Parts: sequence; structure tokens; C-alpha cells
Amino acid sequence: MEMKSRIRSIIEILIKENREYTAKELSLKLDVSEKTVRNEIVGYCENEEKYPVKIVPLKRGYRIQDAKVDEEELQRFLQRLDLALGNELDREKYVLRKILLNERYVKLEDLADELFVSAPTIHRIFKNVKEIFSKYKLEVTSKPGYGVKVLGDEIDKRLCYVHCLPKASDENIETVAEQCGMKKEDFYYIDYAIRKSLDKNEFDLTETGIKNLTVHLMYAITRMREGSFIRSIRLNYCIPEREANIAEELIKNLEEEYGIAFPPTEIDYVRVHLSSKNANLGNEAAAVS
Repeated sequence: MEMKSRIRSIIEILIKENREYTAKELSLKLDVSEKTVRNEIVGYCENEEKYPVKIVPLKRGYRIQDAKVDEEELQRFLQRLDLALGNELDREKYVLRKILLNERYVKLEDLADELFVSAPTIHRIFKNVKEIFSKYKLEVTSKPGYGVKVLGDEIDKRLCYVHCLPKASDENIETVAEQCGMKKEDFYYIDYAIRKSLDKNEFDLTETGIKNLTVHLMYAITRMREGSFIRSIRLNYCIPEREANIAEELIKNLEEEYGIAFPPTEIDYVRVHLSSKNANLGNEAAAVS
């Protein structure tokens, strides 16, 4: 989960209270020095023309300039601001997700605007993202005037996306679910459905394996709803009958819950996870290559 930047915390305080705050008041709330608060605000104001939220310096302190920004737009802005001020790895994941989830071409200059970064920075980030794609046998193509897009098999896109998500934990389930295009409640339902099928068939899977399979299924459902299906899986070995039965039972429950039909290749995808025991990338890759 991306860390919340200090300037974001300052903006949230100013918006929530909708009044003038002195540097001292803000420093006490954030447990930092007054100088740090002033430096944060000065740095923000230097690039303020890019931002929909303005901080107005007053005689005694600061307040937010009235702006017509709805709550949803505000939250998107604050998240992008965190990325712009955060570490390179978070920005790489953002760019990777934007390109991977878009069936159309994506312009790098648009991504730079979204992240409030310069052209050289976005090209450096993109270079690293291309290296990640290559590890999953995905190819990046570009078209002058249109941007870039990624090409490859759906299963490789799935593996790339899911394995570049933060690892699911009790603290970040909501974030992981959102990045999979679903809700926290979906995580708990799918997790329960998996455990129910495993218990019924007396099959052991590690906690990590269960969480990984849950996340894979969440993202699989989102992709299938968008019309993106796995076309084929080449297995190097036969899936044991018990794992096959568990997968079919689990998928039946998910089909009833989400009103979506899983084709045989999607069921094979689940069987691979179960047969690999730990449901990790290494075993998966060996199973389907």
C-alpha cells in the first residue's frame, strides 16, 4: 500500500476543518517541526498550477482556496499526489497497471500528467515497466500519435498484473481488492468459498496459497466481465482428480454468486493453482509452459 505523503495529510486537515491553520497547529497535528510544514507547503505551491487544490498563504497561516472538486476527484488527486511524491516503485506499478488494463493505446505524456512528473521521468519509469513485461513474455508496441500498448496471452497478462500487486494482508485487503476491480467483501466471499471446498475435500493449501488464489480469482472475474478470457493453457502434466474436483466445485459456487460462466480454460487456470500447492509464480510457470 502506498504511504500517505505529508503534504496530503496537510491538505486533508485544511479541507476537513475549512479554516485557517497556523504552521504551529499543523506541526502539532503531524508531529513534525513548523519548518517542515512550511517547507512542504512551499514545495507544493511551486507546482500548484498543475493541481486542482490550491493552498493559500495568509498572514497567520494557511487555508484551502475554495474549489469545485468533488470527493471522488479529490481522492484521485491525492492518490496521484502521493505517487508523484513517493518512491519510484509505486509509480512503476501505477504505470504498469494503467498500460496492462487498457486495451487501447496509452500516451506516456498522459501518464506523466496523471503522476505530475516530467517527460524524462516517465520515460525512465516506462523503461523499467517494459523490463517487467518482458519477464512475463509480454511485448510492448508503440504507434506514433497514439502511444503504447502491451501484447501477449491473457494468462501472462494475469500473472504479470497479480504478481505485481502488493501481497494481500489483513491490513491492505481493501487496497488489493480495489486494484483487482472488486470490493473487500468479494475478497472475503471468495476466500470463504475456497476454504469451504478445501475442507470438504480434505485438501491442504498454505495461507499464502489461499490468499494468492483468492486474488487471482478476483482479478479473473474482473477480466472475464470485461470480455478477456484465457484462450489456452498448455499443461506439462495431468491435474490429479481431487484438485480437478475442487476446482470445479469452487467455480460452480463463483458462477452462481457472480452470474458469470467460466470456460474450461479458466477452470484449468484454477486447477493449476491447486496442483502447485503453494500457488506461486514459479510452480505456475512450470505448469503452464
